[in-house]
Amino acid sequence: MRKAIWTLGLVALPSWALYTYVFTDSFSTSINTTNWTINGSITTSSGLLRTPGTSGSGSIIGKTMPGGDNEYEVRTRLTLPVSGGTFITYFRASSNAQSGPSAQGSYYAVELQSPVVSGSSCGGTLAIYKRVSNVITTLYSTYAPCRNGMEIRVVNRWGWLSVFLDGQHWVKLWETPTITGFPGVGVRDVPSG
Repeated sequence: MRKAIWTLGLVALPSWALYTYVFTDSFSTSINTTNWTINGSITTSSGLLRTPGTSGSGSIIGKTMPGGDNEYEVRTRLTLPVSGGTFITYFRASSNAQSGPSAQGSYYAVELQSPVVSGSSCGGTLAIYKRVSNVITTLYSTYAPCRNGMEIRVVNRWGWLSVFLDGQHWVKLWETPTITGFPGVGVRDVPSG
């Protein structure tokens, strides 16, 4: 079974101040369905979000943000013991957002795709997508390094999307927001082991 640990911190970003933390969820015992909508096959165990078996896919999407704010930050920490899979950070997502196996809902997504783990080396594709009205648009795609225990941080503010990998600013992208919704995380086609 593939392990993916998600240390998820959601942050409201008021225009006049520094971050105001809304909540952090470590998924230590379960997925709190008061805060999250579960799509597909995704569970939790010992603070790790998991999908059963091979080719597992699923997402959890937040249900609310105070004041309906569409500006926030999502941080995830990944455990990448083997090659393969896609690890997704959703933002401005509908409650049913899921990028696979059959895409559904509307969302923006930052994905680490098909990481290849070889000894202490790891690399994969970092891609940003938008899905609106059943159309998926690629906004950005490049090779990116990865590692077991890496942190992916996505900041969504004023139409700007900034992605940080292990604290290093990787990409800043302007996208006129065409959809609203909530943050979330997910996986697609993760291998066992």
